Amino acid sequence: MPLSWKRLETIKFPQVWAKFKAKDRDGSLVEYRIQDLPEDRFHEAIYFMQRYHMESEVLRVKKIREDPISFREITEKWWDCLRQKITLVCFKEDSDEIVGLNVLGVVTKFESSQPHSFKGKGWSEIVNSKKFVNDNFFDPFTHYSVDKLMFALGLIVLPEYRQRGIAFELMKARELIGKAVGIQVSSNVFTSFGAQRAAEKAGYEDNFSIR
Repeated sequence: MPLSWKRLETIKFPQVWAKFKAKDRDGSLVEYRIQDLPEDRFHEAIYFMQRYHMESEVLRVKKIREDPISFREITEKWWDCLRQKITLVCFKEDSDEIVGLNVLGVVTKFESSQPHSFKGKGWSEIVNSKKFVNDNFFDPFTHYSVDKLMFALGLIVLPEYRQRGIAFELMKARELIGKAVGIQVSSNVFTSFGAQRAAEKAGYEDNFSIR
């Protein structure tokens, strides 16, 4: 089911949401900016996710790259999110190189409750696991009394730019864009302790954990 939420045309797009200083690859201090992902960078962003996010722990364990159906289905889901124009990208000032990317989407309570039609084994198992937690342990829609929420479908930073706080800044910026577009809650499932620590540092609540 395609995502139905659309960003209002009255909200400027693209726009910069945050700037911060951190080390460059050579150790010098430079400025980075978090902004909306421009439409003319959508194809590049998809390649970025396929190249780097496919190597993340869960997608690697589920062998998404080796499963053509799962590979196609998660790519289509990324495209669905990008079209909502809420995805955040990190650029280094005076450069157009993508150093970090957070694919974000907005889903309604009705859409979240519907059974999915994914056929790929690995991708279906990931989606089913998340739905099992939501259905049996923690439902963010009910907990926060909202009918739509923001979710993340992958956050990745280039290997050579990690350990600089870029993931943390991307997570913080979700609150800024959420307020601007009228989304009150960002709900995410984190599969690594590093990502969970970054989220907690950025002010996220830990509502449910499996250890």
